[in-house]
Amino acid sequence: MLAAKMLFCKPELNELYITYDKYNQTPRLWLFGYDEQWQPLTVEHMYEDISQEYVKRTVTIENHPHLPPHPMCSVHPCQSVYVETNIFFGVFIHFMDFLLENL
Repeated sequence: MLAAKMLFCKPELNELYITYDKYNQTPRLWLFGYDEQWQPLTVEHMYEDISQEYVKRTVTIENHPHLPPHPMCSVHPCQSVYVETNIFFGVFIHFMDFLLENL
């Protein structure tokens, strides 16, 4: 299991976990967030951070199979390649912006 922590514009901390889904034989993404006081985000708040076209279709709330029972956003494995591409591209763009601003 791979875990990465990313900061976004809001004063929140979001965690991204990647597991391997044996049934679909694809990576599976899990997202979890904390607010500025380090309190876990509610399901409603997590859904606010996700594009509405993905809510309850591509991204659902489930318990992670290997971590404590906090509900997390789970990207459906069949759609993960599209979502992964968007996430990694977004992280890359933010990283390049950071480098350009701090050169």
